[in-house]
Amino acid sequence: HGAYVNGNPIRVSQRSTEQSIVVFESRTDSRNDFAYAKRLATVVSASRVAQRVLFGYDLALVAHGKVEGVICKEPYEQIWDIAPGSLLIEEAGGIVRNLNHDTYDPGNLDVIAATPEVYRTLRAASLV
Repeated sequence: HGAYVNGNPIRVSQRSTEQSIVVFESRTDSRNDFAYAKRLATVVSASRVAQRVLFGYDLALVAHGKVEGVICKEPYEQIWDIAPGSLLIEEAGGIVRNLNHDTYDPGNLDVIAATPEVYRTLRAASLV
């Protein structure tokens, strides 16, 4: 039935991938995650990739069109941090998938939530 804030409908952003902001979250002790973040920055301008640990809030930002994507890889979060925001994003016109899968299983916490364009671009680059 859509996504709303204070009774007003919200939608994911329509900005192009080149103008997008993508947030990446992972455990900071993983060297593989650092290499992944560097690869991500080659597809989305390095100045537009943020790495932080506020995944639930970032999901709401995607649904509201403030950022274009969030990627959670080996996170600190739990299912209750991710599942509600994932539903919100889908209702706002976004895509939620588990990394390296074409589906979404809330029990798998490796997730991308993004606008359709950002998702397609990152999928084509084998990043999700």
